[in-house]
Amino acid sequence: MMLTQDFSTGVAIADDDITLVFQGAWHPSLESNIVQSRTMFPGAKVIVSTLDSDPVLRPLGVDVDCVVSADPGALPPYKRDKRAPVNNVNRQIATSRAGLARVTTRYAIKIRTDCVLSSRACVEKYGHIASHPQARDRLLASSIYTLHPDGIEAFPFHLSDWFFFGPTELLRAYYDAPFMSDEDATWFEVGSEHARGSSYFARRYVARYTPEQYLAVDFAKRSGCYSTPSFINDSNAQIDAAYRRFLADQCIVCDPDELGLRFDKYAHAARSNYQFFNCLWGSDWRELCEQSGHTSPAFRLAVSSPSSHAPRGLSTVRHGQRAARRRAVVQTMRRLDFIFPLLRTTGLMPLVGDLLGFYRKL
Repeated sequence: MMLTQDFSTGVAIADDDITLVFQGAWHPSLESNIVQSRTMFPGAKVIVSTLDSDPVLRPLGVDVDCVVSADPGALPPYKRDKRAPVNNVNRQIATSRAGLARVTTRYAIKIRTDCVLSSRACVEKYGHIASHPQARDRLLASSIYTLHPDGIEAFPFHLSDWFFFGPTELLRAYYDAPFMSDEDATWFEVGSEHARGSSYFARRYVARYTPEQYLAVDFAKRSGCYSTPSFINDSNAQIDAAYRRFLADQCIVCDPDELGLRFDKYAHAARSNYQFFNCLWGSDWRELCEQSGHTSPAFRLAVSSPSSHAPRGLSTVRHGQRAARRRAVVQTMRRLDFIFPLLRTTGLMPLVGDLLGFYRKL
């Protein structure tokens, strides 16, 4: 039996106290993903939670519990883009909620059916940071698509939904959200206008919130502890401070490599110059916690100390340099905002990536 020390209680997290919940549409790599992930967690339970509309339902073996839910259907694409995917947030809520409802273990990993865990790093990372009381009952999430408060898009309360690890009850609470309404899904298409000064990237959205935001905003709002945005790029000093506090109080944000998380479909995101300045990377989250005035010195020390799988974070000097570069990038992007529609129409948007690559190398 594999064990990982949970320093918050002085006992080890055993595999048989963890359930892997693979959530989403059936994927050709699902069986392989289960096998590989189980190699890392040989004693863990496995649940696959999918929808009755999936045409590829088939048995996965006696050790896999399959949960099938009624398909709530897709919402319209949440961006103005010919290639924009449909909005599947309600399908994510349905499958995540149903899968987590079947869990009987203290801890759970919520992971997409097209993702795989290549190590036990996520549990070891959680155990390392959970050695202090302020770290109890946190959501361990991926840095990619957790948006930085000072990033290019800067959409507040945007927490990546690829992967979560934490106490099962907390994950259930996170997904205890109502389905997104048709009104919210078409918020900027019917009746509402984008706020004055909204960036090109915000103006592309037709939904009131991104799928990631919708879940995080609902969870934060139910807690009664945070000022939350009323729409995708709604922000002021109070909301910005609340988002930073939410990240420091409720989350542990790590890069996929730190989690042992592999997501081949979005491998390009880790290399993207745009996402480099858009996302809250693990070193950024650690810096945010270290600068936080409402977390204890002991917790800030635990966050700054790398676990066995976590790469050592950027030095204070290097982080300061990256913060300065991010501010310069955001200012430049704001100045060039007027030209982005033309660049997209003419197929020249890759030039933006080249510009960001220049800043990244400074």
